[in-house]
Amino acid sequence: MSAPGEAPAERGVTIDGPHTRDMDDALWVERVPEGWRVTVCVADVARAVLPGSPEDARACAMGATHYFAAGTSPMLPRALGEGSLSLWPDGPRPALVLEATLSPDLSGARLDVRRGRVQSLVKLTYADVPRHVAHGGPEGDRPGPLGTMLRAARDLAFALCARRREAGAMALYDLNHGWVTTEEGALRTFADVRETVGHLIVQEVMVLANRLLAEWAVARELPVLFRNHEGRATPTDRDDLARELAEAHLLDPERLEGLRRRTHLLVGRARYGATARGHHGLALSAYLHGTSPLRRYADLVTHRQVLAAVAGEPLPYTREALEALAEHLHELDEARRLSEGEAYKGRDEALARRNIEARRLDGLNAASFERATKLVVAAGGDPTPAFVEGFVSRVAGGRAPLLALTVAMVKAPRTAAWAPVFDACLTALAARPEDGPSLLTQARQLDPALPEPVVVATAVGPDHAREFTATAAMQGAQGEGTGRKAREAEQWACVDLIARWV
Repeated sequence: MSAPGEAPAERGVTIDGPHTRDMDDALWVERVPEGWRVTVCVADVARAVLPGSPEDARACAMGATHYFAAGTSPMLPRALGEGSLSLWPDGPRPALVLEATLSPDLSGARLDVRRGRVQSLVKLTYADVPRHVAHGGPEGDRPGPLGTMLRAARDLAFALCARRREAGAMALYDLNHGWVTTEEGALRTFADVRETVGHLIVQEVMVLANRLLAEWAVARELPVLFRNHEGRATPTDRDDLARELAEAHLLDPERLEGLRRRTHLLVGRARYGATARGHHGLALSAYLHGTSPLRRYADLVTHRQVLAAVAGEPLPYTREALEALAEHLHELDEARRLSEGEAYKGRDEALARRNIEARRLDGLNAASFERATKLVVAAGGDPTPAFVEGFVSRVAGGRAPLLALTVAMVKAPRTAAWAPVFDACLTALAARPEDGPSLLTQARQLDPALPEPVVVATAVGPDHAREFTATAAMQGAQGEGTGRKAREAEQWACVDLIARWV
């Protein structure tokens, strides 16, 4: 019930994992005469956690909630993050309300930002969503309010993802195999494919809310912690990746795994900053994080700036203070990555050794096969016959990720024992010349001392019979290629360069 004179609470549902207790955002999507209305209500953490408080100091020191296999180390005390501030469906909760009205074709959007309240109607898990979409939820087979809303959310999510892909973002979803791209363009998979559509709904609606809020801040010259992302791929690699991502539903799971590893290598890491510098993975000019203030300190800081601007109050942070916070959060993120990497390294190397010794290379998934290849190459010397046999078999069957080929060709010793591996790699490139430019890009990332290859294509012949020739040069070696299109000629030139270089 609303108090006299108090606006009614917004409707919303939370969609999270089955064990999640810190629900910090609720969504509601509906079709309206103007097109779409999307309401995202985010827990009003700024109301309860004040700058300089012990809770704030703890959150700043951690930067974000830490997730482990056996549980979590929360950024906020559990009584707050999992209790009074979490959007449980047990009564209205204070919230930052982001209400967007979108045109039918998604070309136009208007955002209203205000403080309010939200009533979560139900706590859904990702795996719950397909059943509710198909059967209308707890209303049975009738498309009641929840089922109707989730169907609209699903349709909107598909449309938003497709529009982002058309704009140049590295985005896909594959409901059959359980694959989606993250906001930074990296591929992730779910063990339970039923979770895919729920994750897609949440991701696309939150990307929309964060993008519109970033644009709202830019229009008002409001300094916040923007999420900036710079890509490392060359233009050709980006085009190839976008094409492969668009066609990912045609690939088998093994190829999808290889594509995941490739996109992970070719995209950079995002970081915070007080100035909007664009987001490569999303193909956006401005982006921020503002929908998870229970789990990320950056979101809480941005909420404080936004709410002060809405209320016409002095801003709690200067641009200089935000830049200092951005650097602090970056350092925390790098330290966490380093710690996790060291912990996983020993375990992965031991597993890779056991797989090599047991002659199980042919049955490994792509990630494990890459680890085994890196381990053998890093050991130096000649590979065992079992490794060579398993590697050649994987490559011949088209089941070897490109990064494994790159590691072998760039890092392995040039000895007779490695010759069958090199030959198998070159044969694979001849069958898929489009991988040539990507392999060279990966090679430079594995060995920064390598110069950037110079690739030049030239048109030859009359207009009615035009062809292209291309050269690719690096470290004194030069490859040549021909094709009906410039890109085709460049790809073959890169393959020829790799053959001469190796």
